[in-house]
Amino acid sequence: MRMITETEFKALLKSDGWTHEQGYEVQPHFVEADIDEDGKDVPAHEVDGEVDVLFTLYSTLGDIRIIHEEPAFFVRGDSTAYSFDADGLDRAWPFETKVEGVQIVDEDGAPSGLQDGSDLQEVLPKAFTEFDYGLNYSGIVAEAEEKGYF
Repeated sequence: MRMITETEFKALLKSDGWTHEQGYEVQPHFVEADIDEDGKDVPAHEVDGEVDVLFTLYSTLGDIRIIHEEPAFFVRGDSTAYSFDADGLDRAWPFETKVEGVQIVDEDGAPSGLQDGSDLQEVLPKAFTEFDYGLNYSGIVAEAEEKGYF
């Protein structure tokens, strides 16, 4: 795999040739077993009319690909009802950002924190991390209905 330095990578992020493609995956919203306020057991269950959505943004320049994923909670009938801290989302899908196609190294040649995770997220321009959630509204509803989640 080709190696590039952090400085080279940051310069590449400013290039005009990047393409950005947004996608998503849908699964039912699942609530873990719990105890209600009266002390009674509440079994684990799917929540009707609610789904978890994993949004993915693929940014590509030549053989370099940056993948940014964000899980969200979605309520049928409201294209603005996305939540990013709904209970259980971190168990459904982990939040992830990573670089594929190159190995990023620091100026001494050691593996860089910019390969994935929060260090990478801090240097990425908004075009690499921002989603248009409303863009996928009708597709999310259609897929959730087709799979029987709504």
